[in-house]
Amino acid sequence: MTTDRFGASFRDCHPAEGRARNHATRTPPATRSCERRPGGSDDSERISPDFQPESLVAYAGMAKALALEQLDSRLNINPRSVMCASEVLTPGARRVIREAFGSEPYETYAATETAGIASDCLRHRLHLYEDLVIPEIVDDHNRPVPSGTYGSKLLVTVLFSRTLPLIRYEISDSVAMSTEACECGLPFGIIDAVRGRREDVLSFDGERGHVLVQPGIFGDSIEGEAG
Repeated sequence: MTTDRFGASFRDCHPAEGRARNHATRTPPATRSCERRPGGSDDSERISPDFQPESLVAYAGMAKALALEQLDSRLNINPRSVMCASEVLTPGARRVIREAFGSEPYETYAATETAGIASDCLRHRLHLYEDLVIPEIVDDHNRPVPSGTYGSKLLVTVLFSRTLPLIRYEISDSVAMSTEACECGLPFGIIDAVRGRREDVLSFDGERGHVLVQPGIFGDSIEGEAG
């Protein structure tokens, strides 16, 4: 997260609306410490009260884990904003993070090779960076799919990479574009949902052919059981 295009503004704006940086304000290393959590597992650590980040940036799963620690009073931080990336931010994780930190988490969709692809606006809709990348949601034969339909993969052309051009770079994510406009007023397209990566999809033989089971089904079931 080294460029300000990743900030789904933690202060005032979506990256397309400004250049607010998302880096956390941290206390000096000398005032930070980690202690073993009493009664916790061997690998559990408590963050010192001296460590109070202004913004929390984490994998979605790790942000949820920290939120659970906060709810159990084993963590006491008060970030003004939370941004999740690198994993699908499920409704259950979003709910826990919101309850723990008092604000709706922002989501960023990116890849190591392409850098940022989309991030949340102030309305928490996932807007594409169409001034930086050309995204194409396609089927198995690289044919465009209509909005509201999940594609088999995503092709991304990066407009700012001059040293190593990436043209229609294939990412095996199943993504759907929204058919709605956003109330925030940004002109960029909206990703309705990122369902998961093709490599994570299970395939079973059924009476009428192959049955594909998306990873999100398991996530919804697990979160439902966990309450």
